[in-house]
Amino acid sequence: MQPIVLMSDSEYNMYYERMKEYMAKYGHFYPKNIRESITQNFLSHPEILNYSNCYLNEIYEMTGVFDIIPNNPYDRFFKELTKRFNIDGNLLDVACGFYPAFASRLAKIKQSGTIDAIDPNVIEQDISGVNIIKRFFNEKFDLRNYDLIYGIQPCEATFSMIKAAGDFDKDLFILPCDCGKIVAGRSMVKLDSKVWLKFAEQLLKQSTPSNREYKIEYTNSFKQPIIYTRKKAKRRR
Repeated sequence: MQPIVLMSDSEYNMYYERMKEYMAKYGHFYPKNIRESITQNFLSHPEILNYSNCYLNEIYEMTGVFDIIPNNPYDRFFKELTKRFNIDGNLLDVACGFYPAFASRLAKIKQSGTIDAIDPNVIEQDISGVNIIKRFFNEKFDLRNYDLIYGIQPCEATFSMIKAAGDFDKDLFILPCDCGKIVAGRSMVKLDSKVWLKFAEQLLKQSTPSNREYKIEYTNSFKQPIIYTRKKAKRRR
């Protein structure tokens, strides 16, 4: 396929070689279908300009592609996140993926605090400024040391994030997937997106402490809404 990002042949070849080097080193950790999707769609998938899949996003950030694409998905997530929260605290990136690329970006920007990234599939352990936790996130995960937990398309971890953030009275910021998956007992169930959002709102109502507000908010940055909870503003007397 022809690249849809405007760049010279030499630039395209440079980024493509970076992707090939990454996949040569780590590709065997990926399921076959994801590995094939990355190599086939790299710099050719039209969604790169809007909302590409999470695996491509990780590699676009890691290889430097996002450096030349203004208003890319990570730029937009960062804008929406920092519009509402201070990132100079102790952060937890939930379901960071095979390569915690966004956490790595934040670590280079943060002035203080820590950043941990959790995912059972994470493959790179040595990332400057990021502490890797290779395990599943669930609602029992201890959040006492964090100020904010966030996730970019955390899929089935989303509801556990909502529940845990409420239990530990922590700030929460999520860009949900549009897959509609939830964990029901030992099974994975896929719901219609509108039904999924109703479930999410019901859980937010039940889990959010009275000193906090929750929002399911549509923005111009993404086609799906962002979900967040934060302390209520103190009323002036």
